[in-house]
Amino acid sequence: MKKSEIKPADSYFIKAGGVWQPRVANAQDMLSLLQLDDALWQCTSLPLDALRCEPVLLNILDLDGNRQIRTDEIKAIISWTSEVFNSFDGFEFGSDVLKLADISGESDDGKKIREAGRTVLHAIGRDEEELSIQELLNDQQIRNCAGSNGDGIIVPDMEKYPGESRLIKEIIRVTGGTADLSGQIGVNAKLLADFCQQAEQAVEWFTVDRQNRSDLLVYGDETLTLLGLHTEL
Repeated sequence: MKKSEIKPADSYFIKAGGVWQPRVANAQDMLSLLQLDDALWQCTSLPLDALRCEPVLLNILDLDGNRQIRTDEIKAIISWTSEVFNSFDGFEFGSDVLKLADISGESDDGKKIREAGRTVLHAIGRDEEELSIQELLNDQQIRNCAGSNGDGIIVPDMEKYPGESRLIKEIIRVTGGTADLSGQIGVNAKLLADFCQQAEQAVEWFTVDRQNRSDLLVYGDETLTLLGLHTEL
């Protein structure tokens, strides 16, 4: 149902659990809650711990972060929803798919949601202008597909830059690397600096005449013999 076709309906009450409660079966019922007096709600506040629901949704509903959801917060979310969505078909049919066409391109938040949705679709290689809840909640998939996830760690899987990829693999071999947000092993600025420092020390080591350096021959003439035995052991 398009937003322009929806008009707030008179609240329809049903008896559930021995208590009269407003029915919310469609978008009209949802919008009617904006005019419902707080005294007619079953409760005016509810702790998050009392609800069994997706934690992400509960944190969104809890606008002030006090671990309680109040009637005014529910009404604020409903008002926001009515401004951002062009169509309530997904709500009406209980769909778990978000169609970007149902998001308003006129509101600022609507524009941001559309842009974010297209970014995710591009990251996972999808052409359709819709996303399921499972895809939106799958951070691992999105991060694995994204060319850059903003965590400051570069992984060696870069087909366009084979030379850089080989260098990153070598840095990982020497330093051990570090996991990025997707779980892949890469390097960050600190590991790169450590590798460069070690590389400079190695170059310096191999450029000196080690056999003629008394400070390196800690066991005198026997140093090289002992080094050979140590290496063999």
